[in-house]
Amino acid sequence: MDQSTRDLYKTFDPSLPAGSGPGSPEYVDLDSVTGHRKVIRRLHRNVELASGPSCQVVCGLRGTGKSSLLMRLREQCSNDSIRVERIDFEPFITDTSPLSAQEVLAAVVVGMAELLRESGSERAALADSVKDFLSVLDIKDVEAKLGVPGFSLKTSFSLNGNLRDRLLRLGEDRLDTLTEAAHAQVATAKDLLLQDSGHRELLLILDGLEKAIPAEILLHQELVARKLDNAENRDARPTEFQYFVGRIDRLFNDSRAVFDFPCHVVVTAPPSLYERDRLKAFDNDPVMLTMVKIHDMHRVPFEPGEGRLTYLVESRHPEVMGKLFAEKGDPQLLRLVRAAGGLPRDLVALVRSGIQANLDDRWPIPEDVWDDVLRDYFDSKQRGVFMDLFPLLRKIDGIRQADPGPRDLRTLEAVDRDLAMYLLDRGCVLGYRNGEHWYDLHPSLWDDPRLVQ
Repeated sequence: MDQSTRDLYKTFDPSLPAGSGPGSPEYVDLDSVTGHRKVIRRLHRNVELASGPSCQVVCGLRGTGKSSLLMRLREQCSNDSIRVERIDFEPFITDTSPLSAQEVLAAVVVGMAELLRESGSERAALADSVKDFLSVLDIKDVEAKLGVPGFSLKTSFSLNGNLRDRLLRLGEDRLDTLTEAAHAQVATAKDLLLQDSGHRELLLILDGLEKAIPAEILLHQELVARKLDNAENRDARPTEFQYFVGRIDRLFNDSRAVFDFPCHVVVTAPPSLYERDRLKAFDNDPVMLTMVKIHDMHRVPFEPGEGRLTYLVESRHPEVMGKLFAEKGDPQLLRLVRAAGGLPRDLVALVRSGIQANLDDRWPIPEDVWDDVLRDYFDSKQRGVFMDLFPLLRKIDGIRQADPGPRDLRTLEAVDRDLAMYLLDRGCVLGYRNGEHWYDLHPSLWDDPRLVQ
C-alpha cells in the first residue's frame, strides 16, 4: 500500500471531527440542506448574552455531525476569550445500566481533574480539585493515587465497579450533597484553568450523553415481555428497558440541577428527549441536528443535499477524485450518498470501507468493491432490527406516507411510542427537517422483505 492510500484511509476516519485542528478534514457547512440555521452562531450568541453560567442542549442522531459542530463552536468561542473544553462521557456510559445523576457529577469532576493534569497544573492543585468531592464517597488515599505517574482518573473511574456502586448507593437523599461538592470542585478547577490560560470564561462541552440508550438485549427482553404480558400487568411491572428509558428521562428533568455547573455548559442528549418535548427545563430552546435532506418524504432525490454530501467527500482529500472515484458526478459516490440516508459520518465510513476492501489496489475503486461494501453495510443495519419491530416500522412508514399529515411519532399509540423513540436513537428511523418535518426508515430497511410481510 502506497503512502497516498494510507493518507486517504486516515483522512476518512469517521471518528475524526471535521475542522478539529491541524490534519483534520475541512469543515463543510450543511445548514442549508439540514433545516437548522446558524447553529454554531446561535450557541455562541447565547453564551455571549448570558448574565451568568448557562446550560444548552444539542440533540442529534449518531453521525449527524455533532462533534464537528462542537469543535467549530470551540474555535469561535476561543476567539472571544472563552476557553472551551470537552469532556467525553463515552467511557462512563454502559448500555445495560442507565447513566445516573451521580455518575454525571463524578465524570465532570474527574474530567476537570484530567484537564488540570494536561495543563501542567501542580499535583497539589489537582488533588485539591477532587479530594473533597471523593471524600463524600469515602474514597481514601486520594493524594497518593493522584501522585502515581500515568494514573488516569478517567480510566480508573470507568473501570472501577466499586466506585460506580458507591455512587449509586448514595441515592437521591444524598444527591444534593454530592451536587454541591461537585459544583464546588468544578469552580476550583475552573479558576485554575482560567488563571493558566488567560481566558475570561469557561465553556464545558459534555459530549457523548446522547449514547445513553438501552442495549439490544434489553430491547429483546422488552419485546418478549410484550408478548407474554397484557397491558395491565406490564404497566405494573416495568421492564429493564422501561426502567432505563425512565431513568434517562429523569436525569434530564427531575435531576436537571446537576448540570448547573459554575460555568457555561453545552450538553448532548438523545434525540428522543427532544422529540418527546422533555428538555424544557434547560436554558434556551434545545438544538436538534437532523439528517441532510437527500430526498423528500416521497423519496424523490433532493439534488442540493446530494450535492453537498458529494462535496463533503470530494473536499476531504485532493486525491479523492481520480483515485477513489473516476470523476465528478461518479455514480458510485452517489450510491454511497443515498445509502447513508443523509448521515455524514456513515458516508465517510463507507468511503473508508471501500479503501480497505479494495484488496487488489484497483483505482478508481471498481463497482464490484462498492457492491460488497454496501451489502455489508445494509446487512449490519438489518441485523440489529428484530422481526417483532417490523409491524411498528410499517406504522412509522405509514406516517411518512400520510397525506395530509401529521407526520409525528407522538401520534403513535402510547404502547408503541417508547420503541419508536428507541429506533430513532439507534438510527433505524431518521428525522428530516427541511421545509417540512417527517420521519423515514433508514435506506437499508426500504427493501427489507420483512417490511412487506
